[in-house]
Amino acid sequence: MKKTLLLIALIMGISCIFGCDGCKKVPEVEDDPKQILVEGKETYLTVKQGEYSYDITVDEMYLNLRNEIGFSTVVNWADKTIVQNFSKRDLYKKMSKAQNEYLEIDDTPYWNFVTDEEIIEDMTKDYFGGNTSGYTQEQIMEILQKDYLEEVYAHGFRKFDDLKEFYHLKLAKSRCVADYYQILREADPYTEGEKKTFYNEKYLTNFWGIIIPFNSYLEIENTLRELGYSIHSKDVDNPADYNKWINIKTGNEATTAEIIQTMITLYNETMVKKLNAQTAAKITEGTDYTLINGEYTFITENKNSILYHLGNNIRTSNNDLYTFMKSLSTLVENDAVNANWYTPKIQVLGEINYLILNIKKEEPKTYEEVSNIIISEMMKNDLTEDEVNELMAHIRWLNNLVIYDGNVRYEYNNIFEKKVTEVSTGHEIYVAVMDIIDKQNGSSSVGMYTKEQMFLDMDYTYGPYVTIELINYHNFLFDSKYNNVYDLRSDVKNEAERILDENAWELVVNDVVIEKGTFLRGDYTMYGYSSGYGWENFIGEVYGVRTDKELALLYLRRDLMNTYINSISDVTGLAEDSSLWKYFNNKMQEIANQYFKVTAWGMIVTYHGADGNGTHPDTWTAEQKALAQEFYKELMQFIEIDVANYKENIDSLIYAYSIAPYLLGENQNPGNSTFMGINMSKYKTAGLKLYSIDLGDFTVGTHGVEIDKAAKEIWDVDPTSEEPTLYGASEAPKYIANDDGYYIYVNIKCHDLHRIGENQERIIPNLNEIQLYLSDEETELLSDEQKQVITSIYIPLSAELGTVYNVARILYKEQLDYELTFRYQTYDLATYLKVLEISIEQAESKLNYTK
Repeated sequence: MKKTLLLIALIMGISCIFGCDGCKKVPEVEDDPKQILVEGKETYLTVKQGEYSYDITVDEMYLNLRNEIGFSTVVNWADKTIVQNFSKRDLYKKMSKAQNEYLEIDDTPYWNFVTDEEIIEDMTKDYFGGNTSGYTQEQIMEILQKDYLEEVYAHGFRKFDDLKEFYHLKLAKSRCVADYYQILREADPYTEGEKKTFYNEKYLTNFWGIIIPFNSYLEIENTLRELGYSIHSKDVDNPADYNKWINIKTGNEATTAEIIQTMITLYNETMVKKLNAQTAAKITEGTDYTLINGEYTFITENKNSILYHLGNNIRTSNNDLYTFMKSLSTLVENDAVNANWYTPKIQVLGEINYLILNIKKEEPKTYEEVSNIIISEMMKNDLTEDEVNELMAHIRWLNNLVIYDGNVRYEYNNIFEKKVTEVSTGHEIYVAVMDIIDKQNGSSSVGMYTKEQMFLDMDYTYGPYVTIELINYHNFLFDSKYNNVYDLRSDVKNEAERILDENAWELVVNDVVIEKGTFLRGDYTMYGYSSGYGWENFIGEVYGVRTDKELALLYLRRDLMNTYINSISDVTGLAEDSSLWKYFNNKMQEIANQYFKVTAWGMIVTYHGADGNGTHPDTWTAEQKALAQEFYKELMQFIEIDVANYKENIDSLIYAYSIAPYLLGENQNPGNSTFMGINMSKYKTAGLKLYSIDLGDFTVGTHGVEIDKAAKEIWDVDPTSEEPTLYGASEAPKYIANDDGYYIYVNIKCHDLHRIGENQERIIPNLNEIQLYLSDEETELLSDEQKQVITSIYIPLSAELGTVYNVARILYKEQLDYELTFRYQTYDLATYLKVLEISIEQAESKLNYTK
């Protein structure tokens, strides 16, 4: 499935461990009753780290959250305040239009226009990428509420309502901006024909029904026979005849009740198997239908029902299916004669075979009913995301947005053309204020965003991440394992006693002096920070600190981090018996042992899933798997006869399969059914797909575990082989199964490792060779082969050990052993631990050698 990421960075904190603008310790300030929540000494969190214990204050959390997401949080508050209180009529008023001329214009706030159905539709489009074929509305909702929410949990969406609110705001903003844009243009930019075309595309019929896709005609016919029914096709020579289902036992046409029961059984037994990768639901009595005295009545009130299908979802995945559904009539009880509410014969729509029962249609509003909002809907569609964001800045400007926080205001004015009002000072309580129109009396009031509310909003979404990064920050400064330069423990009172390494500390202090001199000379004026801005203001906004001492500690952590990275990733100056070299030596041997590089070609035998792509054999029925394995074996036997000409043989198989007729198919050449003794039509009719694939040159981790296993097995036999080899060819072939289906694997060529040493016995470099290379990459004391071994094995390993992802992984895992006591209840320990686990997984996903 194609997924669209929300416009929020997932792991904002990984960069923080190397000293980003956020996540830096700030000094405590004296208590101020007006600012106690966000700028006092109040404890946010107590951390016990081995023998050390320290507090993270609310002040630290606020400033670091502000530096990370303060801008987006203020913008979200402003936009939500606007759309919840602002109407199209208000837009006209704000844009100085004559008020009396627009009394008939809708005064409903934009927030109230957005329906739950629109929210789910937009969310579905983002998550599924427009392809929901094979899923009912109930299954779509289950996937969104479970899988989608799990994926965006780390973005700050703890509950499904949080995710819905995100989309609610997005849609309300789009509508507001579209109206604003229309008023700016002061004319209808669309013709009547364009508006009607848009209506026909946007306003679609929804359906209650049972829709079952099958892989092939034969699969449907056989499944129906198992249930006791056959398909009778209309006799073209008999005008009174028609397509229908026949009860095999009685020989009579199937009754309405029999058709309904069969469709329910077909769905429950076949669709659930096809969707076994998801949480599959069944059509159940009492929930989806009632059965009284042999008569079925479907329940069509709950739109989350498995029977309810949005027209947009159907048309997006299969336009032919949508058109056909519109042509069907709806269920008429006890009337099966020449019925048009179900498919008495198989329908091939968009190359997929369907059986369908149409229960009820839900027609959209008429064009006349929605003509007053069509233009804004069309503009909403035409505007890009960037245009929406910029035009919303215009609307905020119309509402006199004032941002008191200088850091947020500076970022805001750097992004948007419509700047917010400049203010000379900050505010003790408020972050931002903005005009709001009171719908009760039409007067204008002021919406106020307090620091307290902003803190709670930021803490709810990104508090766990900032907590994790602040703990990492303190970790390096407080733990003597990392910090042997300056002692920050509270029981050390004398400044001289705190300095453990005078030279290192002097370098840090000197960096502060240099930075201060650079600022005072005016070198940062081009970035908006002149010397007149004030040194304390500069370091507060740029570094998140307030004193020279705090800036020195920030620089100290930077240096400590660099020292630590070198200590885990650089063998310069090490001895043979050092623990780090032993680690490198063992890890390089592991890498060499896992190594292979090959050139390969293959074929895929598979069944398509609901999305039109290949599927894993574990999702197939026993019958499907047996047939696929039978086909696989016959293909293998043909290729094995002449493996050297694998390409020609594979091409001939693919072509023969493409021209083979389906059994029972019309206007096809039966002479093409068999190729070289292989009954192609049998497998094609059963729904099997056959493709060739150029796997190219690849090594570990390129095409999945199973293909890696096959390639490695062949490479280990002869890493210098240039002879094409068919993997697993025997009376009992080895099946390579992955997400695409079964792979037939032909290894074309092996590429050997570089071998070094007197007898060419070594495949990894020794310590002396590496140290020579690190001191001079151009040294003539090493051969080209030695250098190639170093650059192919040691250098990637060393680089990965020093990456932000590896260091983050190490620091994150250390936190699992800490004792945390939260003083705030915006989120709990379980939430923090879940985000910590996600952070570990995200970091490890970027690593190849050191997991």
